[in-house]
Amino acid sequence: MAEYGEICYKSPNKLMRAIPSILEHPDNELTSITRAFISRLYEHITHLNQQIDEVDIQLNALVSTKADYKRLISIPGIGPIIAATVLASEPDIHSFKNAANLLHG
Repeated sequence: MAEYGEICYKSPNKLMRAIPSILEHPDNELTSITRAFISRLYEHITHLNQQIDEVDIQLNALVSTKADYKRLISIPGIGPIIAATVLASEPDIHSFKNAANLLHG
């Protein structure tokens, strides 16, 4: 957007917070096509972020209810996503001798 006179943040979060005011600013050099394109991208990214947040909530809820998930996430470096992936591919975590066996197959 620098070519249109808008200097943006490199941080994705800061950029996302700045986009609405950039789009609403009537005196910048953004064309109507550029505004529409950026607006569509902004809405799409916002929607994807909402979906990611929803999946995170669901995974955390799942982890909080199952003992095997709790055991897995107690291993340093294992979070809800890895725990869910491991249990989806190997439902019996007792088949792993130890955490190193789990991590290195």
